[in-house]
This record gives sequence, C-alpha cells and structure tokens, in this order.
Amino acid sequence: MIDIIIADDEKLIREGLKTIINWEEQGFKIVAVARDGDECLDLLKHHKPDACIIDIRMPGKTGLDVIKEIRGDGLNTHFIILSGYKDFGYVKKALTYHADNYLLKPLDEDELIESLNQVKKFIEAEKTAYDPLNIDRLVKTYFRSFLGLSTEKQPDLNPSYINWESYQFLLINLPKESNLKLEEWLSNNNMGIVLSTGVTTTILLKKYYLRSAGIKTINELFSEFLKGKPYDGCLSRSVKNIHELPDALDDVEELFNNRFLSSHSGITSNFYYKPYPKIKYGELDLKSGIQVIQKLIEVGNEQQIALTIHNFSLDMIYEEYNESMIKNWFSELSVAAIMSVVSDNNLPDDRVIGSSELIMIIQGCTRLFELENKLSTILYNAINRQEIQSTETIIKKMKFMVEKHYMDNLKLKDLSDVLNYNSAYLGKLFKTEVGESFSCYLDKYRIERSKDLLQSGLKVYQVAKKVGYSYVDYFHAKFKKYEGISPMEYKTQAEKN
Repeated sequence: MIDIIIADDEKLIREGLKTIINWEEQGFKIVAVARDGDECLDLLKHHKPDACIIDIRMPGKTGLDVIKEIRGDGLNTHFIILSGYKDFGYVKKALTYHADNYLLKPLDEDELIESLNQVKKFIEAEKTAYDPLNIDRLVKTYFRSFLGLSTEKQPDLNPSYINWESYQFLLINLPKESNLKLEEWLSNNNMGIVLSTGVTTTILLKKYYLRSAGIKTINELFSEFLKGKPYDGCLSRSVKNIHELPDALDDVEELFNNRFLSSHSGITSNFYYKPYPKIKYGELDLKSGIQVIQKLIEVGNEQQIALTIHNFSLDMIYEEYNESMIKNWFSELSVAAIMSVVSDNNLPDDRVIGSSELIMIIQGCTRLFELENKLSTILYNAINRQEIQSTETIIKKMKFMVEKHYMDNLKLKDLSDVLNYNSAYLGKLFKTEVGESFSCYLDKYRIERSKDLLQSGLKVYQVAKKVGYSYVDYFHAKFKKYEGISPMEYKTQAEKN
C-alpha cells in the first residue's frame, strides 16, 4: 500500500478528494489531511509518505514552498499539484522541483486515477534499482539537473544510460490529458524522455528528426499518438555532445517563441522555418482597414480579400507586432467589418458568423498563414451577396472597382462580368444614380490620383501610365479638360508652392 497525504485549504476539496475514488482499490492509503502549507510540511516530515496531492496556492506556505523545502531535506516524495488556470507560473516553478504532474480544478476522476497510476508505477519502480522505469526516472533527473531545470542532485549513472548517439530537443504544445500517457509512449518507442510538462512540454529525443523525412516522420508519430488532436511544436538542431545541449535548448526556445510566423505547421524546425519578409506595405489603420474589408465582403472579391489580409500581416510584422497583438487586431477588424456589412445592408445578423466564434477561431490559430487562410475564407463567405443587390450596393461596388483598378484598362464590360449585369444596364444605372457617365467618373478619379503623383515628383509620362492612360497625349487632353491647365503646368505650380 502506498501512503499519501492530501493538502488543500478548501474543505470541500479535501472532503471530495477523500471520497472521489476508492483509494485502497487504487493501492493508496490516506495517512493525513492538511489544511494549509505549514501543516502539510509538518505532516510530510513526520509521516514521510510516498506521495502527496497538494494545492499550489494555500495560506502560509504555498504548495511551491512546501515542495521546495521537502526537496531541500532530501525527501523523495512524489507530488501531484492541484492548480487553477491562472497558476501556470507557480506550476512551472514547482515542476523544477520534480513534481510528477498537475491537475486542474475542478478535478476529473479519470484524470486523477490516471495520474495516481503513473505515480504508483514510479514508486514501485524505485523499489527495484534496475527497473527500466526507475532508470528512465534517474536519466530524467540527470538531464534536468544538468540543464538547470531542477535543483535535484545529479545521480551517479552508468555512462551508457546518458551517452546517446544524438540529442535533440522537442518543445511541443499538447492537449493536457495527453501528457499523462506521453512518457510511457516515448519509453515504449525508445524515442526519449520528458524533461518538463506544463503549458509547453519539453522532450529530449534520442533519435534524429530534422530534414524533410524526419519532420514528416515525427509528425506522423505524434498524429497517431494524439489520434488527430491538435498539436504544434519546434525541434532543435541535433547535437552529438551533451555539453552542446544548453545552447541547443536556448536556440529552440527562441524558435518556439516565434513559431507563429513560421510557414510550416505541426512540428517544425529551423530547416523549415521561413519567416515572413519584413516589408512595409502601407499605413496600418484599423478604421480604414475595416472599410476596405467591408467593401471586399460586399463585392465578393475572394482574391483581393486574401491579398489585403496578407498585406495587413506584412504591415504588422514590419511594425513588430507580437502574436497576441496580431490576433487582437484581426479580431477587431473582422468583427467590425462584418457588423458594418450587416448594418449598412439591413441584413439579418443571425445569418452571419457570431463575433465570439470568429474571435475563437482567430485566437486558436497557431500560425499566421493559417490565420490568414481561415480568415480570408470566413470573410468571403460571411454573407449571401444575393441579399445585397440593391441599386445603392451595385453603385458602391462599381465605385470600389474604380478605386482598385483605375490604373488598369478598366471598362464597363469588366464590371458587367464581375457583377453579372448587362454593361448597358450598368451604364444607365450609374449615370442615373451618380449624375455622370461611368467613363467620366473614371476619368475624374484618375485625374485626382494623378495630381498626387505629379506633386510627388514623377514625370508626366510616368504619371499617365500609373493612372491608366496608355498615351501621354490623351492624358494631357483629359487633365486639361478637367483642371483647365496642362499636367506640366500643374506640376510646376505644385513645386512652387
């Protein structure tokens, strides 16, 4: 029978733990129950139990304080930590003192039993010096101590246990429940050992997975192990010498922290890491971005939506936005754009994706390219465009096409192909609603854009080409018609001013 102590400052949890499972059936005997950290410490020193279930936050000494002091006294008690979602900082520190596992409140009976069985295996293995499970534990302690992940003393081991053919770190985010079976799975496949668990799991691999075949292999292995559940991680370079491990760990931690910008999903490595270029596309303005996305949703230009989303990403990378800032910016943009489309076109809001669902999808993306692809698809399919084919919307779309394609050889026929209306009908509709012909509106828009370009210092023939006029003489005639002076005269006046 394995002796165990329970420590929690909440009476409901203390009593619940005593009754949630049949302890004797699981091979455990509760020898004491503590109400706070100080009492727990005294009971641990008195009973010297095999294991302890301990709350990370308690009055007086915290669970972390208790574990730290027990380790300082040389006791090899196994600890299962109880924590809330906001306690991961404490949990991470506790794991450096070789806590076996952590469980989130409220407790799940199956998770508790699974964790207890894992602890029981370790305890039983420790009773047999040459038991493979015990050797794995000692090897784990050795590497954790060597890398500064634990304050425990390095055990004396046969060199054959730690002199592997190669060493490679894997930092990976897994579904929490998968960590319980991870060590056994790694051991059975002779892949390596788990050095730490928590929000991110650190694994030291015995095998070499790096280039294309290796990346494919390890992704296949984890996909099979997790049965299709999501995961993502980063591999370090492979090293031959144990003394190279600290630098390899530092490198992969940096890579892992920046994996959101990687162009490879799942488990990746520096070999496959192709970050986004640091290019400034335009001014990053949320208000104008919302307006642009709204128009693109209404028009239904899938390619332009994807390109615009990507250009926003480039701007944020240029301005050194981190992952959280990028996700928050896209969340605000997309929610506001969809709401504007619904409001401006009097659409029923129960037919569009909900704000909470959209934000969850964005926040759940582990890579920027994944976010761009999902968001572009969602925005393109956000509404049924047949519901907004009012005269006002058609005119809005025609004007938007002018804004985006005035520099091209744009004609009414092009708009009729996009909007699925006869070009003659569109021409009459535009003139009735706007008060001038489409070609006149297009010319005026081009001339307004050319004025900005002329002031920027470009030559007249360069400006003509940029605003959609193939012949400079034709541009000259149009400019003089609407402005009363030639492009050169305008340019000269602008330079004087």
